[in-house]
Amino acid sequence: MKRKFAYAAAAAATVITLGACTGLKDALSAHTDRVAEAEGQELSVNRLATLMGKSRAPLRKDVAKLVANVWVDYQLLGRAAADGDSLGDAKAIDEAMWPTIANMKARKWYERVSKTWGTADPVGAQSKYASGELMAASHILLLTPQGTPDAAKAEIKRRIEGIRGQATVANFASLAARHSQDQGSAQQGGALGIFPKGAMVPEFERALIALPPGGISPVVQTQYGYHVLHRPTYEQVKGSLLQASKGRSMAVAESTYLAKL
Repeated sequence: MKRKFAYAAAAAATVITLGACTGLKDALSAHTDRVAEAEGQELSVNRLATLMGKSRAPLRKDVAKLVANVWVDYQLLGRAAADGDSLGDAKAIDEAMWPTIANMKARKWYERVSKTWGTADPVGAQSKYASGELMAASHILLLTPQGTPDAAKAEIKRRIEGIRGQATVANFASLAARHSQDQGSAQQGGALGIFPKGAMVPEFERALIALPPGGISPVVQTQYGYHVLHRPTYEQVKGSLLQASKGRSMAVAESTYLAKL
């Protein structure tokens, strides 16, 4: 079985006028009227334009190539059937053609969904923040490394309770910069940014989601040490949340699309 394509200058045109065979020819090849060849049969530009017109497929370069591939597959399957090949079985033919059809359907769905990605969804982002699907926090951390004696832990806890007693929304960032032993976030006033549910240890997340927006937690113990948490209001992190929410939606949509392939 032989398969041959004439795509020598496939990038020659990016816009194809509906119903114009000349535009289709330019998009596929600048040097030939033949688009594809299989088993001695040729697919002309005119024939391809007719097939695409009947199917109401958009006259785009990538779609034209896909239709040409389908045509070639049918030619090969037809020869296999004529030769008594096992692909002559109707079920086998359906199974052979289904990946192409499924891919076309999945691509159409992906293109439709991706049109919404350029628009931020404030309502959706706020809902995700309220439910805890997406979180934001600042914290002050005093570490208790593994093996720290109980007496030392007690002293560390007394220190952070003193810090908590001073903490207000107004001075939280400065206290974090001065006292927190999480060096990465301390330089940002304790800010940890936006993160999805499950990104932090359970004790941390439970204490955070229990806080009202704008609230400051009591001292929280985790495997890392003692924390004081601040949960910013939606308005304080709105811009970052919109970006994170949009990125999360894109990731979900893309994974769903890939699962359809």
